Amino acid sequence: MQQQFKITLGDELRAKLDAASEKSGRSVAEEIRDRLVKLFQDEERDALTRELAADVVALAREVALDF
Repeated sequence: MQQQFKITLGDELRAKLDAASEKSGRSVAEEIRDRLVKLFQDEERDALTRELAADVVALAREVALDF
């Protein structure tokens, strides 16, 4: 289910969205949706990367104890 939101944007941000939507060939609404989806995907991916890095460090510590 899709919901509509009313938001207020400053002139500078609206101009950036207009330019980005024109460049991509999407409507402003589509541009906003696409950018929000990518933002959340990046946050999830970053969390997984941090978790992987922590696991690698923990594994390196365990290996160092054995040598």
